[in-house]
Amino acid sequence: MLRWVVGKHRVVRETERSMLREMLREMAAEQLEAQRRMIHAEVRNVHVELIKQFHTLQEEQVAMFETLRGAQVDLAKEVAALRKSTSDYARR
Repeated sequence: MLRWVVGKHRVVRETERSMLREMLREMAAEQLEAQRRMIHAEVRNVHVELIKQFHTLQEEQVAMFETLRGAQVDLAKEVAALRKSTSDYARR
């Protein structure tokens, strides 16, 4: 973007300004790209952390359900034993 202005010094200044403008644009673009990469990495790290937490909670729930299942089996055995005991008592 070169403006042809009367006078040699003005042409040089406009060229320098244009070069400076382009350099600033490139620097800004590089900084924006660096920020984009940084944000992308941070979002990825948050996703990984969420997946880890979900997995931990899932393992805890599985352990809890297995404990409840064992207690339920024990209760079912106890109920069956009580029914048998009740029916044996009723037969006497």
